[in-house]
Amino acid sequence: MANDAETEAKPEAVKTGADRLLELVKGSKEIALADAAQRLGVPVQTVEAWSNFLEEDGLIAVKYKFTTPYLSSPEAPKAAAKNRLLGIVSEGPQGLEGMEKAGELVDVKASVESARELLTKASEEKTIGEFGLLRQTYEDLLAKLRLAHDRLAAQPGIAPQKRVALSEFLKRLDSMLQSAADYVSEGRFDQANISYSGLQKQAEKTAEELNQVYEQIVTVKSVQETKDYKELLEKVYQLMEEGRVEEAKQLYEKLEFARENLAKDFVEKRQNMEEDLVKLNKDLARKVDQLNIKKLGEMSRRINLLLDSGRQFLRKGEFDTAESYYTAIKHEYAKLPPGFAKEKKELQEKVLGFYSSLASQREKELRKAFDRSVKEVQSLIKETHSVISENRIGDAIKLYNRVRTLFARLPRGFLEEKAELQEKILPLYTAITSEYTQESLRRLKSKSADIISLLGMMNERTEKGEIREAEEAYERIKQLYREMPEGFLHEETTLQNQIVQAYEAYLKKARLLETTSFASALSEMSKLLDSAEGELKRGDYDSANGTYLKIISLYDTLPPGFMAQKTEVRGRVLRLYKALLSESYPVSGGLGQAGGKAIGRQQKRPGAATAAATAGSSVSEMIKLITDVHTAVLHGNFRFLQGIMPRLDALSKRLPNLAKISPRIFSRVSDLREELELYKKALSLQALFESKQSRQLKSALDLIKRQCSILVQRCPEDKALFDYITGQHDVWPA
Repeated sequence: MANDAETEAKPEAVKTGADRLLELVKGSKEIALADAAQRLGVPVQTVEAWSNFLEEDGLIAVKYKFTTPYLSSPEAPKAAAKNRLLGIVSEGPQGLEGMEKAGELVDVKASVESARELLTKASEEKTIGEFGLLRQTYEDLLAKLRLAHDRLAAQPGIAPQKRVALSEFLKRLDSMLQSAADYVSEGRFDQANISYSGLQKQAEKTAEELNQVYEQIVTVKSVQETKDYKELLEKVYQLMEEGRVEEAKQLYEKLEFARENLAKDFVEKRQNMEEDLVKLNKDLARKVDQLNIKKLGEMSRRINLLLDSGRQFLRKGEFDTAESYYTAIKHEYAKLPPGFAKEKKELQEKVLGFYSSLASQREKELRKAFDRSVKEVQSLIKETHSVISENRIGDAIKLYNRVRTLFARLPRGFLEEKAELQEKILPLYTAITSEYTQESLRRLKSKSADIISLLGMMNERTEKGEIREAEEAYERIKQLYREMPEGFLHEETTLQNQIVQAYEAYLKKARLLETTSFASALSEMSKLLDSAEGELKRGDYDSANGTYLKIISLYDTLPPGFMAQKTEVRGRVLRLYKALLSESYPVSGGLGQAGGKAIGRQQKRPGAATAAATAGSSVSEMIKLITDVHTAVLHGNFRFLQGIMPRLDALSKRLPNLAKISPRIFSRVSDLREELELYKKALSLQALFESKQSRQLKSALDLIKRQCSILVQRCPEDKALFDYITGQHDVWPA
């Protein structure tokens, strides 16, 4: 029992990463190294280290299917040798002659694969401009390539030329990396980007070269260990049967490399292998010839079809299309397989015949088109000379532009004929330029004289205070200045200075008159406001209302600007407006005589006092609402009107007897409703305009303008609103 307790208390043995890898390989029997790394959740390099350790202890075997490393349980020597025949190499205790240990080939393959992964990482870093990280990535990459190079260079089967070439590749990579890093340190990032792109291509080429040498050595090892190569030979024939000639060639080159590097104790096998490879070479060449013959037949048919189509377009005179077919034919001809001189010569003669016809016919058509265009150009040149002699410079310029356009459209080639024609066009340009200059001078003098005369008139009108006449003269001056010919900078500058001086004098005078006029109008309005306030105190509401209308009319004539003074007078006008609505002054919530009498009569009934107080409060709210609308209009705040109608309706329901209480307020409410409806209609016109309903838009615009002209007579205090409504849509087409 004690032993059982001890067994239960004994902790579970801790498993290392290598233990987990061994269990995974035993359970899977065979698994790719990259898949094992993914299953275990560790980097590929870590699995490589574990596999090397386990392989040395004979617990797992590392093999390659072509270039992909796989992990499996150890095999018997005979079975492992059979796998190597097809390029599935398991690095065992045996090795190539001169190798220190079998694991070196695994190191070579792992280094090349790691270099390829780093190449992908380097490409991503270059794309996002991480040049600081990029240098370190390339240094790691070059270290991997050097390791693979050093291991391969030590193999006895490598030719000296190949060793030198691989060494030169690595030296070039070091130099290119240093150059790219220097560009980065100098801040020349565009140049660094180009250098790193070149380094990427060179590193990819180096990795491919190392991988090719590795595969050749693996093939030698496979043949040496198995003492047989027949299955590999059969694989070549199988690839040939499947038409995969390029792959068969690559496998043949590996076998040839193995034959050249077999050790001396395999002389007999080497002799047998030489015989088999000679036969394979002949069979491979025969297969290539068969495929080339088939390819030649297919491409010859395609070329003949293209020739037939090209000739059809040639007969129709569609030379550009025919030329595109000739380009396609050349492209196909360049892809013909090597050899077959007789067949190629026949095709070449057909292609050259087609091109000869194309060139000949196109030249004839181009010549016809060229001659027609030349005749038209010559006719226009003659006509232009005639127009110049009649001093019609504007027409001459138009004709000359047509000559230039036609000359530019002449067909390609014909350089000699074009040179002769150009010699006739140049004098035409000289003549037009001369006449245009003289005509421009005449126009300049005429316009300048008119402008100077108008400037004198403008200054005279300005001096007399006749601002409107001075402004009219200035508008005529601007029009004449725009009509002046270009190219006379001195004259233009002189006139500009005179115009600016005259305009500054005009503005100064206009401001002075505006100030004087505004002060006079302001004084008149102040007197009228005093008069209206006095009339209100005396209870003469009709006279006060008439005076108010005069004030509004005078306010509408005020010039723009003077905001501070306008604000002050606007306040007095609004107070007068509110007092007129209340029919008492100052406004204190009173209802006026009519309102008082109406409410007095109501007080005789029970609860009349409460009803009167409620009505009085509602009337005061109505007066405030009407005054707020008028204030918003005076300030140009028309958006304020959009929320007024509901408030107006609510107050009207609370004042069913408003017409009896205050006819003046009732009338103003009715007018206000019409104004708000009109403003609402004006806003809806935008939808009609955008939907291009021109007839409905014109009808609605006409109706709105008629309503505005009527309302402005009844409500002159809101003239700014009516001007806004009509002005917003005057730019639309009627």
